[in-house]
Order: sequence, then structure tokens, then C-alpha cells
Amino acid sequence: MKKMICFWAVAVLFCLSACTASVKTLPLETASAIVETTVTQSESAVSVFTTVYREVYTDTSHPNSNVSIAYPVLAVEDMQKINTDILNYVTSFAETYYGQTYTDLQLTLEYEIKRYDSKYFSIAFTGTGNVRTAAYPTNLFQTRTYDLNSKQIVTLSDFCAMDNDFSKNLYTSAQNSMSSEVWSVFQVDYPNADVLLLALQSCDTDTTACQSYITPQTVGVSIPIRHVGGDHVEVEIAL
Repeated sequence: MKKMICFWAVAVLFCLSACTASVKTLPLETASAIVETTVTQSESAVSVFTTVYREVYTDTSHPNSNVSIAYPVLAVEDMQKINTDILNYVTSFAETYYGQTYTDLQLTLEYEIKRYDSKYFSIAFTGTGNVRTAAYPTNLFQTRTYDLNSKQIVTLSDFCAMDNDFSKNLYTSAQNSMSSEVWSVFQVDYPNADVLLLALQSCDTDTTACQSYITPQTVGVSIPIRHVGGDHVEVEIAL
């Protein structure tokens, strides 16, 4: 009987060892694709893990040009519509911004996830575009925000009323958040809140207009300014 007990004990230990040996560590590129986000449900925050894969679109088909744009892919079955829209946006960006016959362009964009929860997916693409004949490269900031229920793009007007109160709040936040040097550049094109409101009314309509995004607590607007100030500036106010 003792021999039988010892035999089964050894067998169990062998099985456990075999099972343990079969566990594999995720490669770094796979592990880094897992993004931890916070989802608010019934006023309680829970931590969830959602897989977001990083892909890079490249295009060297135009003369003396190299386009490289990183973009996210949501590894969720019912998000294919959003993935397709992001891919279409990325693949057409260079021609949309610089024209279909662009040449001598070096364009590099990375992305940052501003918000990803049960309601919204908001991303910002940042980087530089440099045409060889231009005096200097352009700093770019482009955004896309999606309603995860409808799978539709949402814009600034879906979150904020495009009125004088909103433009005044944003204008005050801009003044408080910028350095004096950038603020002086900002005021050249936006001397008051009324002028800023005119620019906000075309927000998210094309690549050269203001761009909006959301975070868990704020709505942000990227506002075009002159190159000496950095080409764009981001201003956020509470949702």
C-alpha cells in the first residue's frame, strides 16, 4: 500500500511539473500590446485588460517620399468598423493633407490613446511632416474619437455647445496653460474668444482645422497656431 501511495504521489508531481513547463512567457511585443484601462460602471471603477495591437502603415510610392504612420487595431470582434475607418484614415492621410501628387515628403506619425473605456475610444496622431522644398517641417496633431456603442465618429459639437460660454472657458484655459511666449503667438490669430469660436465651429471637419479629443475627465482641443509657436497647441477643459 505504501508503494502504491508513493507511486501516485510521484505521478502527480510529474504531471504538475509537465504542466508548469508548458507555460510560455508572452514575447515583449505581445505583452506591450495589452493596455490597462479603467471603465466606469455604475459609479464604480474596475480595472480591465483590453488588447490593442500597434500596426505601422508605410508608403514610398510617391517620388522621394517616405510615409510612416503607426495606428491602433482593436482586437475586439465587433470593432471591425472602427478598425476599418482608422485604416482608411491612415492610408489616405498624406494625400488628404499634402495633395494627391505630393513629392519629396517625409511624414512620421505615432499615436496616443487619450481615452478607451466602455463608451469611447479617442486617439491622437502626432508627429512631423517635412516637404524638402519647405523652409521647415510641420508639427502635426490629428485626432479621431469613436462612440463604441454606435461605432460612429464623434466630434467636439457632440460634447460641447458651440457657444460663447464654451469659447470663453476655452480661451481662459488657454491663457492659463500656455507660456507667455506661446500665448503671444496664439493671440495673433485668436485675439479674443469670439474669433476662437469661429475656428471652433469647423473643428474636426478637415485635417487643417481644430482637432478634438477626450480623456476620462476632460475634452481637449488642438488649435492651429503659427510655426514659431509650435504649429499647434492643446487646451483642455473639464467635461
